[in-house]
Amino acid sequence: MGVMIVNTTEPRLLQPLDGSPSDIETYQRVGGYQAWQKCVQGMTPESIVNEL
Repeated sequence: MGVMIVNTTEPRLLQPLDGSPSDIETYQRVGGYQAWQKCVQGMTPESIVNEL
């Protein structure tokens, strides 16, 4: 299989990390899991679907 090169103009949203990208504390420090916490701590299944 060959190499596929893609030229795209779609924006990419990247947030710089202060630490290792595989470190859970680093991920949480930049807001990782906030949406998940919001869902499990107070949203109904219907409100989750509506949010999407």
